[in-house]
Amino acid sequence: MAQLSYGGSKAMLKGYVQTIAATFGKQATRCNAILPGVIETPAMQAWANPAMTAAFLGLRHVPRLGQPEGSAALATCLASDEAAYINGALMRADGGVSGTVPHGKVVRGAAGRNRTPTRLVARTQCGLLRFVSDQRRGVTERADRF
Repeated sequence: MAQLSYGGSKAMLKGYVQTIAATFGKQATRCNAILPGVIETPAMQAWANPAMTAAFLGLRHVPRLGQPEGSAALATCLASDEAAYINGALMRADGGVSGTVPHGKVVRGAAGRNRTPTRLVARTQCGLLRFVSDQRRGVTERADRF
């Protein structure tokens, strides 16, 4: 039940940020959110064991966990005049966990190499894109709009 509450509260906050941006944007009030991944803080180090840290690192597309300074730098940028045109943004700082190519699951092999799944279906802005890959046979098929 805790995970349901956690996910629901995150979804509510995302909607809240975008509602504030849309409602008060014309009055020069901006509202953005930073969606951090696992950040290596003293609190995180206190509860995470080495196996958990290794699991977190296995999910990332960068070789380290996030640092508090990275989140602070992003917050400073969003609060600056240089980001005056950014409003209602949900900025992910998660080491690439939320980004896959092309929006499908990355399957990691035992040796840590990335393998494409046998079938990957993704929705794009211009319709559906289907990408089918079978590494064992070296067969790749792509069909736009099916």
